[in-house]
Amino acid sequence: MHSYCSLCILKYDYVIKFEDLIEESKTFLNVTGMASSLPVTAFDRWLNPNRPGSMNSSAITAKYFDMLSDEEVKKVYNVYQDDFKLFGYDFSIRSITLPMQ
Repeated sequence: MHSYCSLCILKYDYVIKFEDLIEESKTFLNVTGMASSLPVTAFDRWLNPNRPGSMNSSAITAKYFDMLSDEEVKKVYNVYQDDFKLFGYDFSIRSITLPMQ
């Protein structure tokens, strides 16, 4: 992974996933003691427009992956398999379970 991603050679103590950016940012500020420098309400204006209403990450992923054939799902996984592993993503659609073993 680090052979094509210079950011991957850094050691991270905290990773914020974009799909939960608002909540994870607030938690990060509280955990690191930085909440006094930036009010947690600053993140309330951020909204993921691809997450309508109360859809969770799994529902959104299913919505988009359902548009793909099984072969296309596997191709997408092959491109992003390092991300699946690094960020602990897992997903099942039809007869496919990701990450693939």
